[in-house]
Amino acid sequence: MKYLYIIGNGFDKHHGIESGFDDYGIWLKKNHPDLFFQLSSIYGISEEKDWWNFEQILGELNISDQVAEIMENRRPDWKNLPDDDRAFNNAKRDYEAAPEEAQYTFEELFNNIRYTFVEWVKQLNEPESSQMIHIKKQDSVFISFNYTNTSESLYKIASDFVIYIHGCAKRGDELVLGHGKTIKQIENEYLPQPPDDADTPELIEQFYANASDWVEEETYMEIIQRLAKQRKPIEDLIHKIYNIRHQIAEIEHIYIFGFSFSNIDMPYIKEIADIINRKRVLWKVSYYNPSDEIRFRDKLIHLRIPQKQIIMTTLESLNKNRNAPEYLSRVTNH
Repeated sequence: MKYLYIIGNGFDKHHGIESGFDDYGIWLKKNHPDLFFQLSSIYGISEEKDWWNFEQILGELNISDQVAEIMENRRPDWKNLPDDDRAFNNAKRDYEAAPEEAQYTFEELFNNIRYTFVEWVKQLNEPESSQMIHIKKQDSVFISFNYTNTSESLYKIASDFVIYIHGCAKRGDELVLGHGKTIKQIENEYLPQPPDDADTPELIEQFYANASDWVEEETYMEIIQRLAKQRKPIEDLIHKIYNIRHQIAEIEHIYIFGFSFSNIDMPYIKEIADIINRKRVLWKVSYYNPSDEIRFRDKLIHLRIPQKQIIMTTLESLNKNRNAPEYLSRVTNH
């Protein structure tokens, strides 16, 4: 293989597909308003346009606020309870059900997100052929981060040469959606941590015993575990690239079209950079906003890609140039 294409969501949007997370927010508000407003409330998303970074937002759940709300609604007013065992036991039982409420609430929430997300992807519009750009089909392999099959349906790329990192809806794959935080990172953010001088198992156990009551602690853990399950299995997904490492090692040109270079997806680019010959491979990278041109280049330089090997462009310019004589001759040859 001589050519590697890395396809991101901007590629689909260039072809007129309303495939951004902000589009998901607009669609969700229209088709599942209850879930839309629940997410807006829990995550503090004020407008549909703020959904563009939804995967990262997904991992930024303020667990402390959620636990505080559950505990406040269930914490009994012990002083004003009737003076009898039945009232006390009922209040105690209701309070101790807080972890179950947290488990049910957030399991249902995240299940609904995934269900509606798949529903949304399946109804996405078809790509516009008028926005096609030149792509080399021979000696090429494609890595797509999209849920659509635009490279197959519009560009007629054979399915054997397309790797879908996050799954493809048309193939019936399980679609991968999620944030990038590990359970350890979430626990460190929200659970009390022992001080440095608690350096024995006994002192650590004593610290946790005094840190909070067990009901509140279990409520935290239920939400943390539900949120941690929404993490992308990045290590497993990288194996999709590792499995074709022998093909990637021969690559001479890498084309990155419509890729956002978000932190959650950079491990895949690093994996590719570690496989190729950095001094030989030429990178051609598209950007949409002028500020992204510098940011994308800096991300690649950080991976030890020589600056002279990086060419920045826009999909619009590639689209305009596809009718040039040189483009037409290349299309004929391929």
